[in-house]
Amino acid sequence: MIDTVYIISWFGDNENRERRKRFHEKQIAWLLERDMNIVILPQFYDPGDFIYHDKIKYLDNQSPGKLLYGGGARNILLKDFYNNDNDYALLADNDCIIESVFSGDTFIDEMNLNTDLYKDITLASAASIPVNVGLDHRKQMRKKDGYHWFIPSVRVHNAFTIFRNIVKDGNEPIYNDSELRVGEDVDFNIKLVLAGYKTYVFGNLIFKEFGGMNAFSTWEPEYDKRKIYYKEHANLMLKRYAKNGLYAKPNGNPNYDAFLLSYGIDEKIIKIGSKVSTNIFME
Repeated sequence: MIDTVYIISWFGDNENRERRKRFHEKQIAWLLERDMNIVILPQFYDPGDFIYHDKIKYLDNQSPGKLLYGGGARNILLKDFYNNDNDYALLADNDCIIESVFSGDTFIDEMNLNTDLYKDITLASAASIPVNVGLDHRKQMRKKDGYHWFIPSVRVHNAFTIFRNIVKDGNEPIYNDSELRVGEDVDFNIKLVLAGYKTYVFGNLIFKEFGGMNAFSTWEPEYDKRKIYYKEHANLMLKRYAKNGLYAKPNGNPNYDAFLLSYGIDEKIIKIGSKVSTNIFME
């Protein structure tokens, strides 16, 4: 059952704080319109930042006075999720919704009504428009054949992610590396693969950031500076998982596709059929 969204929320401490707050308020309104339960891990909130509603719950920041990176903040949410009875959760950043123009509008209904069809989908992150090739083709195929498309990958941005409760299945919990400033989602996905799970890009479910990274990032709006962090992260992944078969491409970037193949996960797209027509996630 999917009925809860877990959101990490920090508005930053620069001139974009109020705009980020407004983006989050739009996100909350969008989710409440869809009758979702909302669990939020707030960081450095002012009293006026909280939104009071019966379907919204705020968790205590377990490190008051210290700003947690995304992984550390999301770990607090994961503990709450692992301890409840839900089969799946949605994990989200505080400015993301689903872009209905590109598809996937029925996925909540379909997963709730046809749980067995999706039992092998441990984690699936909504695609982001700039980094996914063949988007128009997949959109058209979604309209033609009614399938949801899942593309095996660990290199995804978990800004809006479906995640299965692996603890409810009787397995050990898996958490993010709380010390990573960037790329904690890739590291998390690699941990899942090493534990025997499969992770995917949800090919025709597209997330929308109200602000966008370049203009309204809470931590580093300048792309050239972010590239330095990402390069450091790539080198760390190569070092950390070399013993597990991760190696570099000729350009120096990790060869994540070859890594997946070495664990028996090929690049074939998994298509799961649509059986309902209720569009509860339409804008």
